[in-house]
Amino acid sequence: MPKLLLALSIVWPTFLGAGWWSRTHDGPGWLTATTYLVAGRVCHQNPARSFWASGAPLPVCGRCAAIYLGAPLGALAALLSRRSRTSMPHLGWLIAAAMPTLLTYSLEKFVGVPMSTVARAIAAVPLGAVTAFYVVAVTRPGKN
Repeated sequence: MPKLLLALSIVWPTFLGAGWWSRTHDGPGWLTATTYLVAGRVCHQNPARSFWASGAPLPVCGRCAAIYLGAPLGALAALLSRRSRTSMPHLGWLIAAAMPTLLTYSLEKFVGVPMSTVARAIAAVPLGAVTAFYVVAVTRPGKN
């Protein structure tokens, strides 16, 4: 199961990239439509909050893109970790990883501080990586 989770954490951003590529390079319409439709189920897809390349927004906003790009790093780290399931890292790591995203979201939503797509993305990478680390670590066999 841990290797499958690592593979899926790589497949999902690859799928998103393929859909964007299809949109910007006259690829198959079904791939573009499917990618943006599926991505729209997990992201608001606000073009103003998305990275743009070749005249089109990516299928997910900058924050989601960063979470998805951080996930394979965390998943791989969990697979390479010598920790067993019985010696999980403290939950504080997950809370700490969520803090930059919580801070940027709160400043934007409640204080009115504008955040760039880059700022949202940078804040979200740790959340994606540490969340994936925990998910993969929990599914590892309990030895080591």
